[in-house]
Amino acid sequence: MTDLNKIFQSQIKNLLQDERKIAIAVSGGSDSMALALLANEYAKESGMKITAVTIDHGLRPEAAFEAIKVGEWLAKYGIKHHILCWEGDKKLSNIQAEARSARYNLMADFCAKLDIKSLLVGHTLNDQAETVLMRIMRGSGVDGLAGIPAISNVFGVNVIRPLLQLNREELRAYLRGKNQEWIEDPSNENTKFTRVQVRKLISENPEPQLFTQRLADMASHMARAKDYIEARISERIKGIVTFHDEGFYTINISKFKELHKEERLRILASTLQHISGDAYKPRFDNLEYLHDNILNGNIASGSTLWGCAIATSKKQREENILFIYREPAAVMGDMEIINNSQIKWDGRFLCNVGDVKDKNLKIGALGKSGFEALVRAGFIPELLKKELPAEMQLAKLFMPKKVIYTFPALKTLEKVLAVPHIGYYVDENLRQVFCSENVRM
Repeated sequence: MTDLNKIFQSQIKNLLQDERKIAIAVSGGSDSMALALLANEYAKESGMKITAVTIDHGLRPEAAFEAIKVGEWLAKYGIKHHILCWEGDKKLSNIQAEARSARYNLMADFCAKLDIKSLLVGHTLNDQAETVLMRIMRGSGVDGLAGIPAISNVFGVNVIRPLLQLNREELRAYLRGKNQEWIEDPSNENTKFTRVQVRKLISENPEPQLFTQRLADMASHMARAKDYIEARISERIKGIVTFHDEGFYTINISKFKELHKEERLRILASTLQHISGDAYKPRFDNLEYLHDNILNGNIASGSTLWGCAIATSKKQREENILFIYREPAAVMGDMEIINNSQIKWDGRFLCNVGDVKDKNLKIGALGKSGFEALVRAGFIPELLKKELPAEMQLAKLFMPKKVIYTFPALKTLEKVLAVPHIGYYVDENLRQVFCSENVRM
């Protein structure tokens, strides 16, 4: 076994749990090709089953051919391979971010269908260094400088990065030793992208390898600091911040004010990111402006930030409570769906649809009109009577109706069929075939 294999196997054993099957994202570039071959060696020894996935983004004419070529290469090693295509409209103004989101959505769907819990991706030491340097240039704090995590979760799938301590040149040398080709993505040379500019900046340093290592070391130090801060805050916020399964947060304002400013800012950033379903946190200057308004009591009923509504209650018994929930105007539109599918809706909910008899099915926000129609029909959600946890030491809290408007509903063209988060089902059989869970992106 080569040293590279030993390093890889040590890393992956630390990162994986007891999975017996995993998926691997393989673009055909040197990093992902090396990842696939290293994972294949590990699978042979451990008995684990692996499946490779290539995304055809449809952005270049050659992409389809390249995806097929990747499959041919992997077949030589006995690695199963699937091609997933990104279809639909593409917003070219922010294409890299759009492509990333589409890529992870497609791969998460694929893993869910095959009951695969972990997905390996090929981020390397070089990617880590580039990420940290980009975030330094943007003025990021501890969280940003912590860089790319070794493990993250995307809609219930563990995204694992076992190459973060390996240099790209090491991986290419490994591929050359196996006479294995790889694909060079032309976008890696396009200097209109910030990452390409940063990569060039690193390569022009008098000691690029040392510079790369130092940036990666910084990420490691900052990640450790981030973990400590988050662990401390998670203890401190008990009885102060409450997440409700229906998809909104409540914050005890007087106790919130007693926290350190760093704790308050982090709480706001994480709640806004979670409720919005966004992959990123809001800009610091906007976050600080919201923070200061909360402390000064200047939160208006129509305050919004990052696709979220921020409001205090007009009810006297709830005057010490801050609500953070999805802004109704920012909610994703209706999605046409089919039976036996898993849908990620609005970046916040994972919806599973079984065999539904009705035709023209859609998932979309219940909305004000939909809610009012249910009330007229005699349905009043018990959630409107829900009490806060005892530790909040407050009287009964009534959920803002606007929160309910943003819940995912199973619909047809004519009617609402089900809204699991308020316990509404036009037919009790739907309880078994449609469910929805609030999750983090």
